[in-house]
Amino acid sequence: MQCALAISADCGGAQMISPLRFVREDDGNVAVVFALALIPMAGMVGAALDYSRLSSEQARLQALADRAAIAASLAPDTSDTQRIAVASSFFPPPPPPTPGAPTPDPAKPTLAVAVDGAKVTITTTSPVKPAVMGLMGMDYMQARVSTSAVQITTGRPVCVLALHPTARDAISFAGNTTFVADGCAIHANSTSGSAVSSQGSAVAKAWSFCAVGGVSGSNFTVTSPTAGGPKGGCFRQKDPFKNLAAPSIGVCTNQTTNVSVQPNQNKTLDPGTYCGGIDLKGTVTLRAGTYVIKGGTLSIASQANVTGEGVTFYLTDTGASFDINGGGTVKLEAPASGDYRNMLIIQNPASNAGATNKLNGNASMTVKGAIYTPTQTVAVTGTGGFGSTGTFMPLVASMISFSGNSTTRADTAANPTKEPLPLSEMGARLTN
Repeated sequence: MQCALAISADCGGAQMISPLRFVREDDGNVAVVFALALIPMAGMVGAALDYSRLSSEQARLQALADRAAIAASLAPDTSDTQRIAVASSFFPPPPPPTPGAPTPDPAKPTLAVAVDGAKVTITTTSPVKPAVMGLMGMDYMQARVSTSAVQITTGRPVCVLALHPTARDAISFAGNTTFVADGCAIHANSTSGSAVSSQGSAVAKAWSFCAVGGVSGSNFTVTSPTAGGPKGGCFRQKDPFKNLAAPSIGVCTNQTTNVSVQPNQNKTLDPGTYCGGIDLKGTVTLRAGTYVIKGGTLSIASQANVTGEGVTFYLTDTGASFDINGGGTVKLEAPASGDYRNMLIIQNPASNAGATNKLNGNASMTVKGAIYTPTQTVAVTGTGGFGSTGTFMPLVASMISFSGNSTTRADTAANPTKEPLPLSEMGARLTN
């Protein structure tokens, strides 16, 4: 017992260590092991804190990039430069480069904006300086996000589109006219504060009214359940027929130059190239096909009786325009197939820009097909229920006006053109 209790003693030639000594040595080992274990534990905790800061910055950057991409994709001006500027405005200006720093510099944020048609892609980084991991040689962590937004269309086709970029009253409703387009939208690309206007007793009803600039007047009825009323600040619509191919232009003969049909005459005309215009005052049947009118006007007088099914008029060169008046019976219908499917009148954009075309209708006039005069004005006037029996009369022109005492109906039901009409109510969505 004495040997067992000694702190240090010889027992049979062997040194004995008391149990108390064993306890003290175990405590020291545990303390050392625990101290060594604290180092990676502290590193792990520090790394977790640093990565938590990185995650917070990443989330902030993602939300900012998403908002910027959507705003840029919805920018009214469709130029790539404008959209890049809109996206960039959400972020601080890029800092100047540090002399001698690597490219890209991990200590500075970066921003890249790419535009591909209706799609805007933003890639951006933001440096995060670590608190603990910096002690281990890590100077910066990078929060990096990439997002894309694209325009979407959810509304009805645009059946009245004014392409002029700045004109006041690019689309106007005046007098006692009533305009009805239940199934389609009205859109002006003009930046004027009065790009779409209603004056006097004019009444206009459509799925939606939208302008890059503004809408003035109060006699508008919007049938879209989501449009909320006429609005400005809209996107700029593209010209749907810009890439239409021109027809083959033939050589005129004596029989196809300055063609005129007088009130007491009854004639049938064939498709082809006509020089100096076509002046119709009598009874005329137009055979199906394309009528190229070179250097003159398509004129249909108020006493004329003109019928043409499956016809397209292409207006080109000096004096290219049309003047169509109701009074007699006018029934014009575009072809149902082919390159000019449902295209009734087409103006060569380079010919007679700035001219005004007249469509003076009444109840005995039926016009079925699109009218496209991208650098000219279309003035729709008349009395009675012009267009009320038609099912398809979209108008795409530089400017468009409606006046008189008539009820004009434009619609797009079940009659698509080869190049589709643009859709209204454009928004944007994230794609990733």
